[in-house]
Amino acid sequence: MFCDRATPIYVATIAVMAASIESIRQRFAEDRFEFSKHAVDQSIVRQILVREVRDAIKGR
Repeated sequence: MFCDRATPIYVATIAVMAASIESIRQRFAEDRFEFSKHAVDQSIVRQILVREVRDAIKGR
């Protein structure tokens, strides 16, 4: 069933996700992050630089 209005749960979920994204951005801005071994391995295989990850997090 389709509803043209957002339910309170949906709105709350979006708010939590937005807060989580801001938290991640803040941690990157403060250099308070680390990559898992899997993330490092994948960044090497895919040739993704840390600078590119930072730019993506900042929304550039």
